[in-house]
Amino acid sequence: MEDGGIVSEHNDVDRTQGVEVAPADLPELGVGVAGGPPGELRVLSEVPLQVTVELGRAVMRVRNLLSLREGSVIELDRAPGSPVDVFVNGRLVARGDVVVVDEEFGVRVTEVLDPRGQEAETDGRAG
Repeated sequence: MEDGGIVSEHNDVDRTQGVEVAPADLPELGVGVAGGPPGELRVLSEVPLQVTVELGRAVMRVRNLLSLREGSVIELDRAPGSPVDVFVNGRLVARGDVVVVDEEFGVRVTEVLDPRGQEAETDGRAG
């Protein structure tokens, strides 16, 4: 720390000498605090989230990627009719079936994953 061009040699350790330190006695947070009633979540209800639906994945070599042209077909790792993955902000949260709604694609949710489960992290697809 500079004080009029003089650098102080004191540090935070010097200032704590002679001070009694005790651990903080804080209450444990339970599910009730974080998972409170829906009324408490209203303040967050308008926060936008990025929702991504993944039909499948493919691994390609650079030469194959560079040779892509209009009409090229990329083979995915899923069979037709397989459920798609639904991600919210990059985290796998659900699975569902592709449907058509008013001439646009949609997803009918068939499975909602447990947010406490490890599947979203160990599935290898969340990314």
